Amino acid sequence: MQLERLSVALRPRGGWEALDLGFQMARGWWRPVWGTWLAVYLPAAAVLHVLFQETLWIAPLVLWWLKPVFDRFVLHVVSRAVFGAPPTVAEALRAWRVSRARADGIAPFIVFHDSVLHEIASRRPGTRGELAAVPGVGPAKLDSYADEVLAALADVA
Repeated sequence: MQLERLSVALRPRGGWEALDLGFQMARGWWRPVWGTWLAVYLPAAAVLHVLFQETLWIAPLVLWWLKPVFDRFVLHVVSRAVFGAPPTVAEALRAWRVSRARADGIAPFIVFHDSVLHEIASRRPGTRGELAAVPGVGPAKLDSYADEVLAALADVA
């Protein structure tokens, strides 16, 4: 995921345009949508029909009542298809490093080496003191980048 190239243009949509967008999304991702929905719905339907063999009208009623639960799984799959997985701490730090290096006109590895970013991502420091304890973060880099690194870590958390 390239966070530095992410841009969003928001505008209000009319009812018909939103409906058309929904149909386009369903057409584009019909396999994960139906696969997820059926993987959750069919076992629940089978169990409920077995449990309520004597009174068959209860199983469809319970399935209808549980529909928001089934839709939640589908929405999770669609959100991953649309937006991708949330960025990891390491990805967010790499994106920050690239943007900072471009702003300073230097190579990204000069800001922080990959091993230092990996160590920062694993330790997840919350203060300047904790960041100073990370190997590879000296006093000069601490003064130059500490606030931005801590802000990037807070944004991901």
